[in-house]
Amino acid sequence: MAAADVVCAAGLRLGDSLAGWVALLVGGAGFSGGLLAALVVTALWLGRARRNAQRITPAVPHRRAAVWAWFGWFTPIALFFVPRQLVEDVWTASRRRAPRGVEAPLRLWWTAWILTGLGVLEALCYVAGVPLFRSVVHAVNSAQRPDAGSR
Repeated sequence: MAAADVVCAAGLRLGDSLAGWVALLVGGAGFSGGLLAALVVTALWLGRARRNAQRITPAVPHRRAAVWAWFGWFTPIALFFVPRQLVEDVWTASRRRAPRGVEAPLRLWWTAWILTGLGVLEALCYVAGVPLFRSVVHAVNSAQRPDAGSR
């Protein structure tokens, strides 16, 4: 994903050229693909960790159904609080067996997730915007051809 950011930055430096647009498209697609892969792997892990936590300590309640291990990462607005609840519940149910000192990294991880989430929205807008803008460019180019007025 960091490499995709570098490609996007190169695209911005190339300006309004074909190479610049291609770099933005490739970088945006690479970033989105990397993010999607990371979210799928994380959701798989979280789903398994939640099942294990329920087996380890069945008396500890979980605030969300197991399906939210997936939906929590992809549902607008919920992605800003559901994953943290899931991880906190898994941690609470598992901590008797875990080493001490995980609470601070959990809080810092969540802060980092929220901050990058703002950037993710921007990257998704780039990926969605490139094909939309391409259709606008195509329409303008078609309309501005010398033979366009004769149609």
